[in-house]
Amino acid sequence: CEIDYTGDEVTKANFLAVLRGDKKATGGKKVLESTSEDRVFVYYNDHGNTGIIAMPDKTVYADELLESLQYMHEKGMYSELLWYTSACYSGSLWRNQLPEDIGVFATTSANWKQSSYGRWCGPPGDVIRGRSLGACLSDEYSSNWMADVKKAPASRTIVDQYEIIVENVRMSNPMKFGEERVGKMAVRDFIGGKSDSKNDMFEELFHINAAEEDHSQLVKQTDAELQHLYFKVMQNGGTKAHLDLEAHVTHRVRVDHVFKHFRM
Repeated sequence: CEIDYTGDEVTKANFLAVLRGDKKATGGKKVLESTSEDRVFVYYNDHGNTGIIAMPDKTVYADELLESLQYMHEKGMYSELLWYTSACYSGSLWRNQLPEDIGVFATTSANWKQSSYGRWCGPPGDVIRGRSLGACLSDEYSSNWMADVKKAPASRTIVDQYEIIVENVRMSNPMKFGEERVGKMAVRDFIGGKSDSKNDMFEELFHINAAEEDHSQLVKQTDAELQHLYFKVMQNGGTKAHLDLEAHVTHRVRVDHVFKHFRM
């Protein structure tokens, strides 16, 4: 697939402009040009906190997302819209807020007070074709819905898939919101189908690791960088790796102390 926004172009302003179809705001770059005859799928995967998701440059607030959805609905930019969010505290985006009459259905990787969990973090889980990539390669929620999309029958509904996700996600509680009519539609009305690719890295990753996976492969998203630095020390050692880990731990302790002070 073609990537339309990379690096410094991945901003809050561009994200909201893409949703609203505002090509002027993006300097002429690609935006949604959908109509009331189209079904729209949005998948967002990044960091989050209560009532927010984090773009690389700025925070996007839940009310800004809701305003964008209302705008899209009023302008006839979709017939139905499906939104998947993988982020910590992602349930807080839509809880008691997402209208049930604008043709939108949303699921999230966690409820309003939980972290989301990375999956296949560090060796052996991050090893692809003999090479450790030094990162969490997916997360519990996303890897489960993606795996289901690839193998699901054409009749699989969005709610059916949601229930499969709930059953298989062990470390957080996925949530669903919005218009149940949309939830009863087929997943394939929004998201692809079975792939005939014979060079599918995700398929390779999922089947190699799933059978042997245990809880050690699941990492709180807020601990993902710590996990990465720890494995660098364990794999390679060296002064820089140790100093990077020490600096990160020191920073975390300092931040924890500040917030502990505020709670008192």
